Amino acid sequence: MEQEERYGPELDQFLPVGFLKVQATMGQQTLPVPGAHVVVSRLQNNGTRRIFFEGDTDGDGILDGIALPTQLKSFSEFPQSAVEPNFNYDVLVTKPGFRQVLIERIPIFAGVKSIQPVNMIPLAGTVEE
Repeated sequence: MEQEERYGPELDQFLPVGFLKVQATMGQQTLPVPGAHVVVSRLQNNGTRRIFFEGDTDGDGILDGIALPTQLKSFSEFPQSAVEPNFNYDVLVTKPGFRQVLIERIPIFAGVKSIQPVNMIPLAGTVEE
């Protein structure tokens, strides 16, 4: 069973920082999903899962400004197999009345904002049309 640890800002002084923006929508990206809960985590080498960020999307279905410790931007010039897997993050998005969405291994690079769209699928009979 995975253990869970919380990220502490003390790591920021040692690692470069990249950024993540999550956009939760439904209906083929036509409608925002406000209030979706977003958890950004990473499985550590020792088998523990560390949570780096938790928050909820705003009225436009957006959660922006997520700062994450990462690797140097120059690593993005190498083939995917050369990218250090420790700086790939998993994003779990949940909201009552919707299927949860898990997106795994999102690469984050120093000084770069990655934008992650999330298509939320309503459960049958839970969302008014």
